[in-house]
Amino acid sequence: GNDPPANVLNTYAAVLVESGEPHLAWQQLERGIGARAVDDADRFVLGRIAEAYGLRDDALRAYRQVKRPATPGDIPTSWDFAQKRLKTLGVTP
Repeated sequence: GNDPPANVLNTYAAVLVESGEPHLAWQQLERGIGARAVDDADRFVLGRIAEAYGLRDDALRAYRQVKRPATPGDIPTSWDFAQKRLKTLGVTP
């Protein structure tokens, strides 16, 4: 179809949830996932959406499912963001 690439939709979903629009974030994330498997970036956004709805346990589960990258890079990854959220929620990652 004419949908933007999944990574663009994922980033848009992250912006929406941070802007207080978790329902719209879910819609964009769902568009981005489509028929493909959920990846770590998706899991991070799912955690943020869960947090926005007050679903702490679901958020923790999503963040804990984000995998550490095999090789560290120069830019933060979904894993880094998930670790930060776990610490913010008072959980030892």
